[in-house]
Amino acid sequence: MIKLYLVFVFFIVSLNIFHAQNGTIDSLLFELKNTTNKGEQIEILHQIVWEGAISSPKEAIEYAKQSLQLSTQIQDSSLIAKSYNRIGLVYDYTGNFNLAEKNYVKAFQIKQACDGYDQTDGILNNLGSIYYYMGQYEKSMEYYIQSVKIRESKKNITQPETLKKIAQSYNNIGLLLKSQKNFVDALEYYNKAIQIKQELQDVNGLIISYSNIGVIFMQQDSLEQAKFYFQQAMILADSIQDYFSKAMLYNNEGLLYERFDIVDSASINYKKAVFLSDSIQDFYGKSTALVNLASYYLDNKLLIDANETGLEALQYSRQNQSLEVELNALLLLSQINESINPSKSLQFLNEYISLKDSINDVKIVNKVNQLAVMYETEQKETQIELLEKEQEIIQKDMEQKDIVISRNNIYLLALTLVIILLLVLGYFIFLYFRSKKREAEEKAKTLHQQHQRAIDNLRNKLEQQLETVQNNKVNFKINQEELNKYLLNPLSERELEVLDLIADGLTNKEIGEKLFISVNTVKTHILKIYEKLDVQNRTAAAVKANSLQIIQ
Repeated sequence: MIKLYLVFVFFIVSLNIFHAQNGTIDSLLFELKNTTNKGEQIEILHQIVWEGAISSPKEAIEYAKQSLQLSTQIQDSSLIAKSYNRIGLVYDYTGNFNLAEKNYVKAFQIKQACDGYDQTDGILNNLGSIYYYMGQYEKSMEYYIQSVKIRESKKNITQPETLKKIAQSYNNIGLLLKSQKNFVDALEYYNKAIQIKQELQDVNGLIISYSNIGVIFMQQDSLEQAKFYFQQAMILADSIQDYFSKAMLYNNEGLLYERFDIVDSASINYKKAVFLSDSIQDFYGKSTALVNLASYYLDNKLLIDANETGLEALQYSRQNQSLEVELNALLLLSQINESINPSKSLQFLNEYISLKDSINDVKIVNKVNQLAVMYETEQKETQIELLEKEQEIIQKDMEQKDIVISRNNIYLLALTLVIILLLVLGYFIFLYFRSKKREAEEKAKTLHQQHQRAIDNLRNKLEQQLETVQNNKVNFKINQEELNKYLLNPLSERELEVLDLIADGLTNKEIGEKLFISVNTVKTHILKIYEKLDVQNRTAAAVKANSLQIIQ
């Protein structure tokens, strides 16, 4: 069943959003009226925009445009860039990603021209964030990597503000790797971010990292670990009244409880997420929570509620241009309408297939992982170059000392030469093992490409057959030996039995009764079957088995 996990992406400094306090904005407006310095007025307007971006987006846009007008009057390019960035930020928070992108790009171009490329890391990070929410993962990774490279190269890297931004970038890269199911590398980046945030006592940042780690453990069916990280994040969010984060955490806790059949708690948390997201006008969060609530209703056979909630989720996902949420809403609505309105079900399925072609492409997934590997490789090569330069400097220094060295320093020179020889020996040993490692990586890459081509061929067959799928049950019989020949991760005998019954059109309850197992166990088997066959629903599983020509 379709479930969406809400994860956190940083923007300029962090994406911890509070309801703007009336007192704060009133105080800033009072300062604005009592100053005649245009530079000070612009900075105050930027603060007002930041405070009101969520609670009063329309007013925030007007203040941002006012700051842009004043910046243009005094011809301060740096402030003009900041004004465009603030305008983009408001559109970003309200889900208008196209306008956000347009203003971020203007901000980047102006900032690069006046202050240099190395001062654009915040804007690049913002662009990476909106591309993530728009489902453009390749572009998202490109901008995240550009941003983190700038931040890691700064001279003041030990300063708290710089460290906070680096942690922000690590979190975003981990988030993107998680979306591509690269959980090991994602956890590594999240933990690197947590180390920095703990040193800085960055509560906002810790909320984000704890929640994202909780999502990974939830996807790995680790109830206690996921619950622990979500609770840690919720405690911190309560301590600073961070309603944006609380809404996301309610959604994720709902998913966690539903995953382990704690249905009452799941429903309560989904509804809390919808209500709180609506109250702070977070339409992306609301549409995501609505998809999960509709899926919950479908699991519990409340089809009317499921259909109404699914349609509402589709409406909000299109309103905030979130392609990922829209994709899941369409697939969910297709499943909901299978029994109540077959023609509508087929319509939603066709829309889903059409939209899916534009996002989440296999080539994009490979490109994202490739960019991450390139980034890590560049870091390692930089370290090697520094070692080589250091060795060259030491060698030259020793050659100069040889000219003026006295007999009393011969033993010291000999000892130094021994150390250098050991370093050189260690360096060549390192090169030897690195070449061996690269050979192994090349072999693994070749094997991966072969498997990927096979998967692409199977996926194309599946996409073609899905277009002709109707609601009639398909009576297939699974050939176990043939099926497991085609899978990297073979199905167990029990999973094959469940797949065979799925192909016969049985429900989870009917499968459980036939195999004398619980519905929860059936769901677990079905999730594993989906994962091994790389599909997302029952019909697709049966059709894919058929496409492999192992159904008799």
